[in-house]
Parts: sequence; structure tokens; C-alpha cells
Amino acid sequence: MGTVAVVGAAGIIGPAIVATLAEQESVERILALDVNEAGAREVAESRGAGKARGAGLDVTDLEGAAAALEGADVVLNSAAYRVNLDAIRATLAAGSHNVDLGGLIHVTREQLELHREFRDAGVLAVLGMGSTPGKTNVMAARAVELLGGDVERIVVAAAGRDPDPPAGPLVAPYAVETILDELSMPTPVIRDGEVVFLEPLTDAGTVEFGEPVGPAQTIYTIHSEQATFAESFGAREVSFQLSLNPAFLDKIRLLTELGLAGTEPVEVRGARVVPRHVLLALLARLPKASPSHRAFGIHRVEAHGAGGGPAVVECITSAVDRLDFGGGVLSTACPPAVVADMLCRGELSAHSGVLPSERCVPYGPLFERLERYGVRVREEAPAGSESSPASRSSSSPSCH
Repeated sequence: MGTVAVVGAAGIIGPAIVATLAEQESVERILALDVNEAGAREVAESRGAGKARGAGLDVTDLEGAAAALEGADVVLNSAAYRVNLDAIRATLAAGSHNVDLGGLIHVTREQLELHREFRDAGVLAVLGMGSTPGKTNVMAARAVELLGGDVERIVVAAAGRDPDPPAGPLVAPYAVETILDELSMPTPVIRDGEVVFLEPLTDAGTVEFGEPVGPAQTIYTIHSEQATFAESFGAREVSFQLSLNPAFLDKIRLLTELGLAGTEPVEVRGARVVPRHVLLALLARLPKASPSHRAFGIHRVEAHGAGGGPAVVECITSAVDRLDFGGGVLSTACPPAVVADMLCRGELSAHSGVLPSERCVPYGPLFERLERYGVRVREEAPAGSESSPASRSSSSPSCH
């Protein structure tokens, strides 16, 4: 039986993580922690099934955070990626395992530098274990296995839709500030083994996601797969392509083009203000609204080799009746909760250090457990490979 501390418990994804952890038999106690102490306590009370207690936490205070996390077997960081380094350092100081939802390429690279310290301490930090990065990283490992040969190119594509969005000018599928970064920062892709930066919002073409999305336009965005896939798989080309709801993307694009995503101060009537700070402050004044129960997420990973391909692994996450979260939120919340359960059970004890999820989380056990959270997976192997027939649905994925 284990104790799991959830950092950022009062955010968009945190409550669903707490609810998912509460269903795990291996999790005896949940610490719901957030800089918003009142929010953390409310989440613990409403989502923790009697296992959770809430408290305030400033994870940027290393000494205080390490003391608060002491005794936790696993620290699951669902806060904004900007505090990933603070959270992982506090986790190391507490002697706990770490799971997070991923950083962007630069943050992930900095986290990987702590590999030796985690290895020497005999604990594991699993980087990028949400929906994407997360499920898609583990799917990429399976796609490479299905390819059956050297991989040259990996394409990760993600789409989210909400057929019944709540009222509000800007209802986000995940943290607004992260979305602003993804759509305003230079966008890395791996080409010929080297990182190349594209302009923000660069068109990435149409991806066929299948039902219920179908063909959808995508854009390249900054992500963390570009920090690890080349080393993990030997891929010389890696890209992440995102398809947001078109109406939501139009709103974010307008805000970005107006400069409201900017982080450099501008002068307004003699005062210097940061446009993004103003935007976030105004958004915080709006009534809190989350994606509806009908929201869902779709992810597709393709692995291409010199001899052909692609090998494809796809999954779709829809809502489940017993949990009142949409599939888009569950898509991100359930994978880290399941991996925290694996850590509490000692199932990942062969690994230590700081590792991206594709190198330490087994595909079969992960997706078998995610089935009860509305995740369905489909595999497609290249014609002529040992994994043919070329397409099969998998309710019990094989472990790689």
C-alpha cells in the first residue's frame, strides 16, 4: 500500500487524477497539494473517496516542498510544466518516485540531466506520462516494435473535440498558459537527426484520425517528444502535430496575433505590463468551466522505416459513466495515475533514474488497465511484417 502526492491537484487535470488514484487498491493515501490550498482541500474532499487530504504547497520552495512530500512513495506532478524542475528536485530530496505530465523540449532536457542523481538514489522519475506526451510515447515504442526494423521517422498526432462545450469565451482542454506557449514559441522538429525550429502555428497538413473526427488540419507545436525520440528509437525525423477544436484554435490564434500571449513588458499609459499576465488575470475572473462529459481525445502514432511502413498505433479516449469527467481530461489524467499504481506495486522496480515514458512503461499492462477508463486502441502493422494482418483492434495489447 502506498502514498501518492498530487502536485497541482486543484488544476484542470488534478481532480481527475485524484479520482483515478482513489480507485487504485495499491494507493492507501493521497496528498492533494496545490498553491491554491482551498482548492486542494475541496478536491481531496470531493474526489478522494476518503483516502485524500488537501493542503497548500509552493513547490518552488525546495526545502518546504521536500518536507511536505516526505513519506510519499510517488509524487505525481500535474502542475504547469514551468515548475517541473522544482517538483522533480523536491521529489528527489524527499526520496520519492516522480511522475509528471511532460515538459516542453527544453524543460525535458534539463530534467534528464538529473538522471544520475535519481539512479544513485534508487528511485525513478517518469517524464511525460499524460496523454501526449505519455500514452503516445508508449504507443511509439509499440509502433517501432510493429515496424520490425530500423525506424527513420515518427509522427505523433493528437486531436481533441467537445461536441457539447460549456458556455464561455475560452474553455480550454488543458492549461491555457501551456497552450499559449505551444502556439507562440518556436516549434522544434527533428529533421535529418538535427533539431530545426519552425515558426509558431506552422501548418502540418491533414491527418486522418478516423471516426469520430475524420480528416483534420494540424499544426506543428513545441513538445517533449523531440527531446527523447531520437535517442530512444534512433529516429532521424520526429514531429508532433496538433489538431485543436477549430473554433478554439481561432480564438487562441487571434489572442496570439494581437500579442496577448507575449511575455515581454509593453508600456501602457506610463506603466509597463506583461500582456500575458493581463490575459491570464482576465481569464481567471471568468466562471470556471471544464470540457463536457462528451469531450474525447484521439491520438495517432506512425513509425516509418527505410523499407516502408508505416506501423500505426491509434487510441481514442471517451468518458466513462462512473466518473464525471470528459474523455479529453481522462485521456491525460488516467495514464499517470495508472503508472503511479505500478510504482506503488513495485512493477517498475527494474528501472531507476530519469527516463522518458517510452523507455520504462510497458505498453501491454498500461493499455490493459486504461480500458476501464474509456481507452480503445488499434494497431496496424506494415504488410509483410511478422505482426500482419495489417490491421487489428487490440483489447488486450501485448507487452513490449
